[in-house]
Amino acid sequence: MGGRSLGNAGRALPASTRGRPGPRGRPAGAALARRPHAQCREPKEAMATTIREASTDEIEALFPLLLLAEPSERALRWSLANLSDAVYRMDDDGRLVGAATMRWEGDPCEIVELAIVQGEQGRGLGKELVAWLVAQAGRRGKGAMTVGTPNASIDNIAFYQKCGFRMDEVRHDYFWYYRTPRFEHGIRVRDMLVFRYALVDGGKTHASRRRR
Repeated sequence: MGGRSLGNAGRALPASTRGRPGPRGRPAGAALARRPHAQCREPKEAMATTIREASTDEIEALFPLLLLAEPSERALRWSLANLSDAVYRMDDDGRLVGAATMRWEGDPCEIVELAIVQGEQGRGLGKELVAWLVAQAGRRGKGAMTVGTPNASIDNIAFYQKCGFRMDEVRHDYFWYYRTPRFEHGIRVRDMLVFRYALVDGGKTHASRRRR
């Protein structure tokens, strides 16, 4: 889930058309993400974790973790000021283990950044955090949620599809502003893939169908 966030996860790029400031004011990338389980259902067994919105005075302390999703501090600060309207933290027995930023304004809503502490990756925490955000979107009456990731972030691409997201759009040459070509898995980062999770289908929410 966030750019080197959940393991070798990719970055959850903002799927919105608004770009981040890169070199000389160019739009800069966004965040990465990574891998939950099929349909990203909320875990049956409650883990000793809590997820809540971070207070304003807590956000600065989350920067080192969010930088796993968006390595550029300048781009991250711009994203928090211009793209995201809520920041969440995930704690396990009082220890910070994850964080995410969201854009709730409008529909679809959007995961902008998402990251899991490196030493805590592989425990299903990313899956739990994404499932919680999807559930929150349902409670807010959203029809869909989107997330973007680079074309080369193979783990991230698989992760979101396992979560129930489907590919919705390809933004060609989204990363044209990289001064030095970037590669993941031997593939050059060029395009942004936008994934969409449909929360409403034929007038029935996914959550209501799962309760049957």
